[in-house]
Amino acid sequence: MRSTTSPNPSATYLLGEIATIKYGKAKPADLGDVPVIGSGGTYGYTAKPLADEKAIIVGRKGTAGSVHFPNIPSWPSDTTFFVQPNAEIVEPEFLACLLKTAQLSGEHARTTMPSLQISQLTELQVHLPSLDEQRLISSKIGVVRTAIEAFEVESRAVAALRDSLLKKLLRDAEGSSKVVELQSIARIERGRFTHRPRNDPNFYGGDIPFIQTGDITRSACTGGKVRTHSQSLNERGLAVSRLFPSGTIAITIAANIGYAAMLTFPAAFPDSIIAITPDETMNADFLNMYLSTQQAEMDRRAPKGTQKNINVEFLRPWPIVVPALEIQRSIARSMNLVEDELAACVHQATALRILLDSISFELLESAL
Repeated sequence: MRSTTSPNPSATYLLGEIATIKYGKAKPADLGDVPVIGSGGTYGYTAKPLADEKAIIVGRKGTAGSVHFPNIPSWPSDTTFFVQPNAEIVEPEFLACLLKTAQLSGEHARTTMPSLQISQLTELQVHLPSLDEQRLISSKIGVVRTAIEAFEVESRAVAALRDSLLKKLLRDAEGSSKVVELQSIARIERGRFTHRPRNDPNFYGGDIPFIQTGDITRSACTGGKVRTHSQSLNERGLAVSRLFPSGTIAITIAANIGYAAMLTFPAAFPDSIIAITPDETMNADFLNMYLSTQQAEMDRRAPKGTQKNINVEFLRPWPIVVPALEIQRSIARSMNLVEDELAACVHQATALRILLDSISFELLESAL
């Protein structure tokens, strides 16, 4: 192994020589403003960080090989690794961009449960230009990242306003409210994808949106509506799945428990997601918003086994606060204004991330 205390102007290393690689941990129950980052991105917040601002987070399961660089202290979840670079050899932001081009998904993505092994990271060859050139590239990337961070700060502020406003509106409505079981005001159905292995490519690549738990958790944290999707089924895939209409409330029941978001387009999803369709006594937007307040309690009550999960029977008796229908509609109208603002902030940040990736790849190509 070469000395890593005084890097050459340009040299090739194994990633394990220039960084410490650790496993992420399960999301803690406490609340705060530290982002919890899974393989699909941020899906919650907690009080204390597990990793500092230099950490690069790499998906280990699910969206295996995905790369995230929050540039602030964070909590990498138990579906990820986090990479702590030696800043005397490599600029963290430069390394994050480099890892995004490394196509870490590879063969492991073809298994039933896509996963990345730690050896695939430690033994990955990384070619580095001089540290000065790395810093120059990082500074150019940093201009766009600063704009992204500004939108993310605004997003967190709007999300905090949303949560406090919803609590106030629910308190104000207590006098006209009753408490009923979820099964008495909604149809509760499980998603489906019966073929094994689940990642058989013959079933994917069509024009039918196929929603995953990561799509729901991200949407629940950024406005409560599923507005995008990252995977699709063809007609053969739809035959072993099930299509739910726009307006369906989807709630996660495995791994990330109790995150709810409403479909803005028809979509299929697997049995790790449950569909909730309210009856005429309920405003769907209101129910979606109310269920968003129940996530922490659902997670706390979920049976603990090899993997924490819930099911239809768990949700059937779940207590729902039901104000008069006109009050539900009024609350939904007020909350939708706030959630639309939150969605706009998230959209701007997403567009800038796409720009950041494009700029990063161009700068890397010129440097390597």
